[in-house]
Amino acid sequence: MNKKIISITVTFNRVDELIKNIKSIEGQTREVDQIIVVDNNSSDGTDVVVREMMEINKKIKYLKLKENTGGAGGLLLVRSEEHTS
Repeated sequence: MNKKIISITVTFNRVDELIKNIKSIEGQTREVDQIIVVDNNSSDGTDVVVREMMEINKKIKYLKLKENTGGAGGLLLVRSEEHTS
């Protein structure tokens, strides 16, 4: 039985690195079941790029925060949504 693999990436104004990160995740030998991108209120066009990538890869889920909560805050948000979804 294969376990579900979810990749969580928290980002802030690093759209070029985020693109590389997502492409790297997509290129893994064992395909991931979901890619979650938590955006700490970036202002560099991250939202536009991720939404374009979501059109191609339906496994990407995008969460944009209203303020920068840092890496830990983004991970806690995903964890809390996991229990309410």
